[in-house]
Amino acid sequence: MASPEAFNTIERAKDDEHNKDNDRERANRRERNKPYDVTAAALRWGLMAGVTLGVLQLIILASQERVNIGKGLYGFFLLAPFIYLALREYRKRLAGGEVFKNGVILGFQTSAIASGIMAAITLVGGLIGVGGSEGHAIFANIAVYSFFQIIIGLVFGMVFAFIFLQGMKSDLPADENIEKVEGHA
Repeated sequence: MASPEAFNTIERAKDDEHNKDNDRERANRRERNKPYDVTAAALRWGLMAGVTLGVLQLIILASQERVNIGKGLYGFFLLAPFIYLALREYRKRLAGGEVFKNGVILGFQTSAIASGIMAAITLVGGLIGVGGSEGHAIFANIAVYSFFQIIIGLVFGMVFAFIFLQGMKSDLPADENIEKVEGHA
């Protein structure tokens, strides 16, 4: 027959509460990074963000008779949730102290892919005539606008990544567990 201690619900509840930690606390104690393909994640999140931003830019472009860079900047705020979700997913797999420097790389890659896809969608939209009927003059404006979209997308994306990473970084100093991470001497 089992001992009375095994059925003591109060003690079991205390043990359960003691063993419960949120993801952030567990990650702070983790000494090794879990496997994660940063490039594939950046491609996945960047593709979703780029298509969303590209469609929004086409809507903005079609609602006007000319290219208006100021109104196009509003769309870049849609980049923030995609970068946050990508960084949050990545944060759960990193060892304590490894979040910020690795997250910057993911944020940059995601921003670069998203802004490139968005610029390509805007350029193709300009090529098929979205945004006016001025012909080649409007296409030249859209081509220049698409180039600046890439630069602005990188800037906005990195600003969002830095903001989110400040809230996600762990309490451990950087490189505390670096000797235990594969690939380091």
